[in-house]
Amino acid sequence: MKYHQKQKLKQKIFAVIALVIALIMVLSLLTPVFAAAPNTQTVTAVTNTDVAEPTPEQEKIIGGDHFVLDLQMGFDNSYIVEKVTPMTATLTNNGEAFQGEFQVKVYTYENTDSGFQKYALYSQKMELPEGATKQVSMELGLNTVRRFMEVSLVDEGGNVVFQKHVPVDALSPETVAVGVLSEQPAQVQYLAGMNLSEKTSVFFLDRDTFPESQSVMENFAVLIIDDFDTATLGDAQKKALKNWVDNGGLLVLGTGVQAQKVLSGLDFVDVSLNGTQSVSGISAPDGTALSLSAPLTVAGISAEKASVKWEANGTPLTSLMPYGGGYVLLNHFALGLAPFANMPQQTAVLKGLCSGLYDAEGENAGAEITNQLRYAANSFPSVTGNSIVVIFLAVGIYIVLAGPVMYLVLKKKDRRELGWITIPVLSVVFLGVVFLLAGRSTYHNGMISTKAIVEMEEGSSVGEAQIAMAMKVPGNGDVTLESELPIPVQPQLDNGWYDGNGKAEEIDYKVTTGDGTNIVFYDNMAWETNFVGASATLELGGSVTSNVAFDGEKVVGTVTNGTSVNFMDVYLKLDYVYIPLGELPAGETIDVSYDLSTEDVHSRYGEQMTNLITGDGTTVWDQVQNGTITEERGYTLRREQEMMEILYNWDTTEQSSWENSQITYEFFGFSDMPIFDSVKYLNGKPARENCLSMFHTVGSKDLSREKSFDLPFTVLPETTDQAVNYGVYYDNRNNFCEVNNYMDTNQEVILRYAVGEGVRIDEIQFAFDESYRSGMYADPQVYNVKTGQWEDFVETPYAPGEDYINEERVVQFKMYLEPGTYTHAPRMRVKGVGLYA
Repeated sequence: MKYHQKQKLKQKIFAVIALVIALIMVLSLLTPVFAAAPNTQTVTAVTNTDVAEPTPEQEKIIGGDHFVLDLQMGFDNSYIVEKVTPMTATLTNNGEAFQGEFQVKVYTYENTDSGFQKYALYSQKMELPEGATKQVSMELGLNTVRRFMEVSLVDEGGNVVFQKHVPVDALSPETVAVGVLSEQPAQVQYLAGMNLSEKTSVFFLDRDTFPESQSVMENFAVLIIDDFDTATLGDAQKKALKNWVDNGGLLVLGTGVQAQKVLSGLDFVDVSLNGTQSVSGISAPDGTALSLSAPLTVAGISAEKASVKWEANGTPLTSLMPYGGGYVLLNHFALGLAPFANMPQQTAVLKGLCSGLYDAEGENAGAEITNQLRYAANSFPSVTGNSIVVIFLAVGIYIVLAGPVMYLVLKKKDRRELGWITIPVLSVVFLGVVFLLAGRSTYHNGMISTKAIVEMEEGSSVGEAQIAMAMKVPGNGDVTLESELPIPVQPQLDNGWYDGNGKAEEIDYKVTTGDGTNIVFYDNMAWETNFVGASATLELGGSVTSNVAFDGEKVVGTVTNGTSVNFMDVYLKLDYVYIPLGELPAGETIDVSYDLSTEDVHSRYGEQMTNLITGDGTTVWDQVQNGTITEERGYTLRREQEMMEILYNWDTTEQSSWENSQITYEFFGFSDMPIFDSVKYLNGKPARENCLSMFHTVGSKDLSREKSFDLPFTVLPETTDQAVNYGVYYDNRNNFCEVNNYMDTNQEVILRYAVGEGVRIDEIQFAFDESYRSGMYADPQVYNVKTGQWEDFVETPYAPGEDYINEERVVQFKMYLEPGTYTHAPRMRVKGVGLYA
């Protein structure tokens, strides 16, 4: 009896042990999932500010008797905050041979209340024999204001053998930088006073300091070349210059007797030279008199795509040639020679010629876009793979074998005491199987999520990519990203949080450059997410073009993908209408015929985006749940929507897109093509990477050159200075114009709808958003210019439309608002023809 009781007790113990082991195995599999949960901590909100005054520590030099450093930072030792800055260091070793790293310390964040700072290290491997001199070049992402840059040599043992703080000047992100390249800089020194904005900086360059990369070239809004043999530029410099113009830059050339010399290396400036001639009696482009000491020697330059911007007596003095998204301003005279160089008005004339051809704001939207892309990159696709299913199947088999199966087998053979041996053996076998399968699962290696927005200027064959990469690995400790291709790391905009850890400073990450790129993030928890921002210039092999236009209640035309990128999803935005176009492979054209009759132009932005992405008003999640689309497809669609919203949030448009008789369209094309197309490793193991890039371009259609056009109800009134007792508010996100009566008395409100030049308007028509047509004590009216009378509002078209357009090309619409009320302004439909078609 006691024997059977003992056997039953053993069986219960065996069962408990088997269940505990199975439970441990299951929990071990779920560890990565739980470890990926967010870690919360108390934080204090702060803001980025300028760096404190330099300290005596910053003036101290370590190892100055052994090493001599000559550091050139940026341009004239100045750098523009939030731009990529070139750095060249020349080091001479007067001591023992050195082997280790050259490092530059770049601060990314500072808390002025606590003194806490974050920094990044940029490094290169270096060997410097005794008595040798070596030059190191880097491109640094700088996003804080610093007065000193810390440079160090660190040996293989981690010892700092040399350190020096080099003074630098930081310039505002709004700086409009002008680069001047000339073999005779003294002759064009007057360009230093060429103020294109309130924050203009002019830098004089030479063959050595002229940028070799597109990222560095983007520091400049304008580049001026005069009396310089461009054929002597390196291939990388020529390519960077060409791509910079293609991407929207303004290149100003001085030629005259030096035309052949200046144009010799610029193969993208396709012109013909036809000798020189002298020109007298020259007035400024605006007609004012000029004080020239002698006739101006001008080169005979002709180009098929050039237009004359300044002339005298029928002789072209300055021509403008578009190239891609930018311009070449071709002066037919030398900028550094008399009589232009010693003319009192020379900078005013050049400034006028350049007006409207460059980015006068100097803002760098790229850094902020990259920062917002971090949120899209932080969303990883769900882990899929049969290995996880097999693992849980193996655990289930173990539970069954270690439980009822083993019990029945041992009971039948009356050898239940062998359970003490068979259960541990079975556990070891299945644990081995589980770990083997787990090692081959998607949990084993790290994961990378890469999201990019590529801006393409209209007509340009290059794109400027802003990239955010998020990465995580299953283990604790440091995380090292290795890429066989260089990754041009951009400055990261810190979110402005301090965790109160009491440290003076903390390393954010370390970037080691060379043939490839290594980035190290320190002291991570398992599955903690790390971010890196980058930028890249992409050669696309062509551009995206569109001739899509409104035609009554339809959108018709074609969109052509002239690039080398296959777009798996394409969307077109025409004015305020979003149109899904589907797939558009490289080199192909898609016909567009979209019915607007069911389109609700009054719908809110969120509704528009949801309908655009899913097509039926349901959410992406709903479609995944009901099986309409796969979970993988749902992940892609949700990221597409997020990335489109990033650009929409950055858009600062305040009213109708129809301005100066042009209507703007936007192209959004999505591709899973990797921006950095090389194998990437996380902690030495190939990483699982998910890539999604949005290619975006904005174009315009000149309605004055259209045979006919019929714009739907999308035109909103313009901002008016007459709004004294009432307010006009534009909600660009939700696509409406709200009119408010601030007073406690009735108010007559006159709205102005601008119509562009170069068009004849045959019909105009107005439509209210009936849900928001309220608060009016009388019916609205439209002003008839021909009769000089206000006519009562009707829903049918007003024709001929020109009868309602005044000399300012404005249609006036009057509303009668009750005290303290608001309503939505009506939208205007416009039908007409272009006068220059």
